[in-house]
Amino acid sequence: MTEQEAYQEHIRYTHDTYCRIVIRHASFDAARTLAARWKREISLEYLTEEKFVPLSTTDEYFQVQDYGETYPFSVRGQTIFLDSCSLAVALARLPEQTQEEMFLYYFQLPTMKSLDSSASKKADGKAEGAQTAGDNNGFFTPNSKIDFSNVKIEPLFEEAVDFETFSKSDFRAVKVKECVAVPKSKKLLQFTLDDGTGTDRTILSGIHAYYEPEELVGKTLIAITNLLMVDNHIPAGAKLY
Repeated sequence: MTEQEAYQEHIRYTHDTYCRIVIRHASFDAARTLAARWKREISLEYLTEEKFVPLSTTDEYFQVQDYGETYPFSVRGQTIFLDSCSLAVALARLPEQTQEEMFLYYFQLPTMKSLDSSASKKADGKAEGAQTAGDNNGFFTPNSKIDFSNVKIEPLFEEAVDFETFSKSDFRAVKVKECVAVPKSKKLLQFTLDDGTGTDRTILSGIHAYYEPEELVGKTLIAITNLLMVDNHIPAGAKLY
């Protein structure tokens, strides 16, 4: 490989990497901020600023025609304008089919302004307010036009155990006599406890992710000692009264 060929290969590799970074950052950042900023038009220039620095080079491979503040792309007969120079540079060097896929799957956002939007608005009175500068470009439906009558509101917190049942729990101070990890388990520890009854009590607890067994030996802990235990002949799913 000649020096010139090696240089061109380096340029292609660098540019492909740059394109992927630009497109990934722009699409992910836009998706994350879309819900919080739905009342305003999202600027891709805003989304990409300080995220990465566009390449500074005079190589023609990285140049894109300067159209001013926006950069037009033709997608399925429709002209889409981008207001981010760095994003336009990345997309301009991708194959047309790849460009189309990027627009269809990642960049269908309010920032994309159709060249024919003004003409369509004048021609069709029903499209009034659908895509106008300064609003949501028809991307969102106002809350006043959404029927919330059939929406079921789920509680933020749902009690699994009511207070009366919880108050019946027998909490006791126990001394850890022995603690070992349960074989073939990443979470369980087996405790041998002195609960003051004269008979050692053995319980399991899934706290191995937070404590090592040797750290707990000799410690005084709190245990619930009146959890209900049933005989083995009771079938699974049986309702108890």
